[in-house]
Order: sequence, then C-alpha cells, then structure tokens
Amino acid sequence: MIAQIRGRVAAAAAAALVAVVLGGCTLNPGELASSVRSAGDGETITVQFDDTLNLPEGSDVTFNGAKVGSVTGVELRGDHVDVNAKLTGRVRIPVDVTASIRQNTVLGDPYVALVATSGGTEVVESGGLIPLSQTTSPPPLEDTLAVVANFVNGGSIQNMQDVIRTMNTALPDIRQTRRVAKISAIDLSSLSAGTDLIDGMIRGLDATALAVIPHLPAAEQMLSDEGMHYWSQLGKLFSGIGIVLPSIGSVFEGGYWLMPLLRGVDGSIGTVRQGIDAIGSNQAQLQQFLSKSLFPFLRKPGLEIVSASTPDGQEIIGDVTKVLRMLGAVR
Repeated sequence: MIAQIRGRVAAAAAAALVAVVLGGCTLNPGELASSVRSAGDGETITVQFDDTLNLPEGSDVTFNGAKVGSVTGVELRGDHVDVNAKLTGRVRIPVDVTASIRQNTVLGDPYVALVATSGGTEVVESGGLIPLSQTTSPPPLEDTLAVVANFVNGGSIQNMQDVIRTMNTALPDIRQTRRVAKISAIDLSSLSAGTDLIDGMIRGLDATALAVIPHLPAAEQMLSDEGMHYWSQLGKLFSGIGIVLPSIGSVFEGGYWLMPLLRGVDGSIGTVRQGIDAIGSNQAQLQQFLSKSLFPFLRKPGLEIVSASTPDGQEIIGDVTKVLRMLGAVR
C-alpha cells in the first residue's frame, strides 16, 4: 500500500516537472519585458535599423533624453529590421529626427534614442516611418568588449598614469604654485585698480588719432622715400652738431682764466690810447724837445751849470768852479 502511494507521488512529481519544462520552453523574454514596461496609449511609429542586436520588446524610447514611449515589436525584413514603438501622450517627433540604439553602460539595457537635428515644424504622423537613412545601428557587444579589453590590457591606463605622473613632476611645488597664484592675484588687483589710467591712455590715443587723421597726407609725404632721405640727412646734421656743442662747451669752460687777462689788456689798451692821444696833441713840443735838446745832447753830451747856491741862498758857483778846475773837470 505504501509502495503504491509512493509510486503515485513520484508519477505526479514527474508530470509536474514535465509540465514546467514544457512551459519554460515557450517562455519569451520579449513578452516578459512588455509585461513589465507599459507601451502607453499614444501614437505608433516605425523605425528602420540595419541591426538591432539584443533590443527586446518593451525597451524604452527616448526623445532628446526624455522617455516618450516603448518598443512594441521587432520584425526582421529582407535588408533591415523594423522596430515598432508606441508613444505616450501627444509627442511631436520631427520628420528629420535621427534614431540610434544606445546603452548607458556596457551591460546596460538597450533603448531607442531619438534626437532632433533641427527646429522644423513638420512632424511624424501616427503610423509614420523613420527611414534607414536617419538611423544608426549599435556596434556588436563583442566589438565593444574587445575595445574595452584592448584599452585596459593594452597599457592605455598605464600610459595615462605615466602622463599624469610626468605632469605632476613637471609642475612646481604646491607652495610655489600658491605663491605664484597669490602674486598673480595681487597683480590683477593692482591692474584692476589702475583701469582709470588705462582708460585715460586709450582716450589720449583716440584724441591723437583724431588729430593725426586730418594730416595723413602730410604724414604719408613725410614717410615717403624723399621724406625718409630728408630725415636721414637731418639726423646726420644733428649728430654733427652733437659732436661740436660739447667741444664749444669745453672751450668756454677752459677759457675762464682768460677773463682777467682780457680785462687787463682792455685797461692797457685804454691807457696806451690815452698816451697816443696825448702824443698827438703835444706833437710840436715833443718834436722841439727831441730836435733841440735830446738829439744834440746825445751827439755831444755835456752839462752847463749856470748857478749853485747854499740852502741859505749864498751863491757858491765861483767856489765850485775853482774846485772843478782844480780837479780838471772844467777848464
């Protein structure tokens, strides 16, 4: 009896297991996704792709980053795949919109992303189509993983770390950086405080430009070949004058000692001039003195004493004559 009960339980368990296995064979992941995500009750559109990879039914549909619907079906055609989607509410999708299949992470859920490229007013009507020329299919997951593996294992991260270390070595010490930043802040503050001076300089340049513009023809003539030749010759002239002027200055500086001499010469010339004038006015007397007194005396020097007296007035000329005769001085 107990053996029969055990056999019936085993048969029932086996039947239940077969039922579960058979039911599992008919399980559709797309139907599971659609039962979880609501497709909404809005308009429907169709988006054509070359390849949708693992895009399941019920995936999100976004427009410019905002969720606007869900995928209701994926149908394989001859040269492309039609992705049917239902939009929630009244969403206006431009006819020139671009579509792509994206994943936020490498193993994240894929979704259809719609991006507006212009501000056109024409929109996709319900049941409309976004053609293959406006869509971009996702790269295979294997290619993405291969790129990531190549990036990680190929030394790119290590190279980036080496570059960062090199930059840290090349950059100055943090204290020096702070010092430079502090000096720069002081300089910028000083510069900002002196903007009035800069404004004044700019106003001066503007006024100078306004003053120069009416004289541009003269300025062009001055800067022509003939004008430049003139300025060149003028520069040579001034360079010569620059050599002469210091020499003249040294002569003046060294000629101070001549001033007393020149004053003395001036006085002597005045005295001589007065003597010459006196000689001219007494020419007759001088001529008589020279002809009757000086020249005869020089020819025959002699002395004639006509009188000699003592302090009390006594005439002694006779006694002197006797004495001189005795000495043989006179005859």
